[in-house]
Amino acid sequence: MSFVFSGERATQAAACVLKRFQHPRLTRGKLIKLLYLADRRSISERGFPITGDSAFAIQDGPILTEIYDLIKGKSKKPKFQKTWSTFLESKGASVVLKGDPGNGKLSQDDVQMLASIVSEFGGMSFKQLTAYTHNLEEYKRSYQKDTSTKIPLDTIVEAVGRRSDLEHIERTKRFDQHLASLFGC
Repeated sequence: MSFVFSGERATQAAACVLKRFQHPRLTRGKLIKLLYLADRRSISERGFPITGDSAFAIQDGPILTEIYDLIKGKSKKPKFQKTWSTFLESKGASVVLKGDPGNGKLSQDDVQMLASIVSEFGGMSFKQLTAYTHNLEEYKRSYQKDTSTKIPLDTIVEAVGRRSDLEHIERTKRFDQHLASLFGC
């Protein structure tokens, strides 16, 4: 289910990103930005995100809130936190890969998209990524100074040029969320 956040998918996506670096360690901000860019590209190319996380606009740019809580060790869902903490560890301002969670919850396309994002943006510093994401249309339309403001899905969909697909994308999101509620995902 692509529009429903999964701790396992988020853990595997973060690990997939970290494994692409010689030393599997990134700053919290850089990891979140790379995952956001992967979700954004996935919406652009396929009509759904990889992680299913909610995006918010803060001073440093867009963030994925559930993943940010997992990184801080403050997830409201202990099961998700346990999965995350088994494979990933926060050390100061960094996230370190301590084990391989595999990628069984990710499709091959997800893995390729994450690799593509790392290839394109992985060499940028946090400061450069912040400048880049500040220029994204959905961020500019959503950010309000000194706040954390949700970036609506329709704003992202329009920003990536899929406005004509918005109704279908929103219907898919509602369906995914309905299935998750039925099956307790």
